[in-house]
Amino acid sequence: MIGRAAGDSPAVAAGLIGYSNLRFRPGDGNLLAGSHDGRIVIWNIASAKVAVEFAGFPGDIQELAFSPDGRLLAASGKSTEVWVWDIAKKRRIANPVVAPPTGNVGVNAAFFGIDDIAFAPDGKWLLVKTGGRVERWETRGFTRQGIAVEVSGRGIVNFRLGDNGRIGVGNVTDYKTFYVWNMAGPSVIKRFDLPYYSVPAVQPNGTLVAIAAADGISLWDTTSRRQVATVPVVPATSTPDIRVEFSPNGKYLWTHAKGVSQLWDVATRRPLVDAFAGPAGLDEARFSADSRFLALGSFGGAQVWDLSAVLANG
Repeated sequence: MIGRAAGDSPAVAAGLIGYSNLRFRPGDGNLLAGSHDGRIVIWNIASAKVAVEFAGFPGDIQELAFSPDGRLLAASGKSTEVWVWDIAKKRRIANPVVAPPTGNVGVNAAFFGIDDIAFAPDGKWLLVKTGGRVERWETRGFTRQGIAVEVSGRGIVNFRLGDNGRIGVGNVTDYKTFYVWNMAGPSVIKRFDLPYYSVPAVQPNGTLVAIAAADGISLWDTTSRRQVATVPVVPATSTPDIRVEFSPNGKYLWTHAKGVSQLWDVATRRPLVDAFAGPAGLDEARFSADSRFLALGSFGGAQVWDLSAVLANG
């Protein structure tokens, strides 16, 4: 059963125990899931069964990405490789090896491996965060074309790309300094120096950036470069363990703090769902392309919520 509101039961992906890295596939809306031991599956939402399985990836999967047309699947981990599969042919077509970090990035163990990847909206590029910088790979032959974003003397730790490809956001080695980039340059739109750790999120159209703050979630307009609102997450927390994610339609903001997941209306900054009974040890949340489904993943399993039912009955 798909859950309606807090306390009800969502569709639990029983076959996805140990799969915490989640992505929805463009087009058919099926759920991509990666495990800590290198297994990758595509889970059919309608049948609640595994439709396709990809094996052989070396170790813990850090990040997954679909090409915009849903034809290609990319996976990264703690090795220095990105594996790419043709989904229809169930065949691995590339593994671009990315050089280990060099220079004055302040290298430590956090920068080995690849933990952020994203296809550009036109599908021509794959952006790969490795060695404290973001590199650009073209997708015809998967050859490295150069550095897309870097911060002199500091390593980029988390990187997110807006769905329109115009805006990129990331924090650097102290986890408290954030940059918003215009990816066309690239050029820095704004730098934030905050007293707390946070992982940023960017609205798909690139208009808003969400950054966790001690009193909630700060929303910043990338055009005016000003803070426009604060979303007061519940329970109130001064700890840095706040996670955020925008829905693809830009209308919803998911937040997670102290074990409580909430859904907010971005326009009104009001909660639409006060609390999801999400899985313990939550790793991440992902929306489907049509913003209907919300998948919550942890090492203990995955849940899929039908938001149309949640909002109709909440």
